Amino acid sequence: AFFGTMLTSVNIPATVSSIEEGAFAGNDFVTSITVNKDNPRYYSPDGSNVVMEKGTDRLIAGCFSSIIPPNTKVIAPRAFWMQPMPRTVTLPEGVERIGEYAFSQCKGMSRIIIPNSIRQMDYAAFEYNKDLTDVVWNGSVETITSSLFANCPNLYYINLPSGVKTIKSGAFYGCKNLNYVIIPATVTNIEKGAFNWCPVKRLFQMTGK
Repeated sequence: AFFGTMLTSVNIPATVSSIEEGAFAGNDFVTSITVNKDNPRYYSPDGSNVVMEKGTDRLIAGCFSSIIPPNTKVIAPRAFWMQPMPRTVTLPEGVERIGEYAFSQCKGMSRIIIPNSIRQMDYAAFEYNKDLTDVVWNGSVETITSSLFANCPNLYYINLPSGVKTIKSGAFYGCKNLNYVIIPATVTNIEKGAFNWCPVKRLFQMTGK
């Protein structure tokens, strides 16, 4: 609805009852997001600059200056899609799921820190991040979904955490500088095309428990 506009601040009135995915995507200049305290469905914790959904702990929308609340369980699809981001993004403990395209095509984000609490990362959650160089896995998921880190041209090295069982087709497609990948012993299935158009020189297999 507001894709690519020159908005600098957003205030959600009490009357808004539905905000669809990516409603504020692609806005380079938004630094303030607030929600009227009388809104029955959404809220914004003081100083957080995010839109949260009441009762679900889902983060619906954010911006460059967002502080992800500690009670967040789900980063909704396209919540930060095509937004400028800080160089390091640390997801708080408690985040269990990252929706599709949630951090896709973000600008300036070079490091993402994934918490122990993570359980699922959906399709293309981090694709097309041209500045991304470092992924820190403190938690694990069973499946590395298709296009999860596709077309991240500055990823050079990836250390997949223990617990991963399947790497889906296209998971790292087009990561043209990805040279080294550490595969944990828990991986039992690497689908065809998982590393297409990657110059992977070596896959290191982790052993032991």
